[in-house]
Amino acid sequence: MPVPTSAADLSTVLASNSPAGPDAIGTSMDDYLRAAFGILKQMVSLGTDIASASTITLPNDGQVFRVTGTTTITGIAASWNGRAALLRFDGALQLTHNASNFSLPGAANITTAAGDWALFVQTASGVWRCAQYQPAGASLAGGTVTGAINFTGTLTKNGVAVDALPSTTAMMFAQAAAPTGWTKSATHNDKTLRVVSGSGGGSGGSVAFSTLFARTATDAHTLTEAQLPAHAHDAGTYSAASAGAHTHNVVASSGSLVMSGAGGASAFAAGTGASNQAATAQSNGAHTHTVSGSSSSVGSGSAHSHNIDMQVQYVDVIIATKN
Repeated sequence: MPVPTSAADLSTVLASNSPAGPDAIGTSMDDYLRAAFGILKQMVSLGTDIASASTITLPNDGQVFRVTGTTTITGIAASWNGRAALLRFDGALQLTHNASNFSLPGAANITTAAGDWALFVQTASGVWRCAQYQPAGASLAGGTVTGAINFTGTLTKNGVAVDALPSTTAMMFAQAAAPTGWTKSATHNDKTLRVVSGSGGGSGGSVAFSTLFARTATDAHTLTEAQLPAHAHDAGTYSAASAGAHTHNVVASSGSLVMSGAGGASAFAAGTGASNQAATAQSNGAHTHTVSGSSSSVGSGSAHSHNIDMQVQYVDVIIATKN
């Protein structure tokens, strides 16, 4: 049996490797030992550079390879199952995802950058899976992570899912459009917010925010009598109507009466002389007078309003839901 020169010459079935029990090795024992040690070294050493191509072929020796060029890579040629290859890219090129034989994280194409690393494992003949992709400068062991890192499965931190916001979660954002991974909701527009201790998510009211807070006066209102405070009015102007013509009888207790005044004046006075006495007028009966007029008046009875300034400052926000 020939002496193997690389891992490609070996089998995972031990009995299938050389030398077999009955083989006569003669002076070849040292060759077999050197081959075994050499292949072990090849498996952990830096291999020769690989020029980028649609399908790249890994050299039999080495585990770590530098990929040069900028040609798009769509697959890796078949090697032995279980083989792992760590590739370092010299520049920008595209790795094209293929679920059948060239599976990439996130089932998406990757554009490499100088210094990026990718670990590929052959799981079946010609079927390669990218087990890990690390952009240049990124660190998974701590510190600041830069660049794009793709993960598959559920990413957790201390037992808590990193993507802790489930789909349809609604949040507010003070920006013009929804962020990536979110969809802007058009259900509510021109409304204010109300904090409740019960269940949230409800809505109500009929007046738009901008309509209410653009007002500069209250609604016009006419006061009713019941809404007036207790008050009094000034006396104003009043006049008594005449109660009609009437006369009074004049009686002298003794002596004589002399009418004084000229032209039939209706005044009487007691006459002169020692025996003259005062005269009295008799009552002509009860009577009434009609009083007319009004108290002083002010006001017009028109509706009125009050000035207000409701133009509060505000910040526009949008509601978006998680995709």
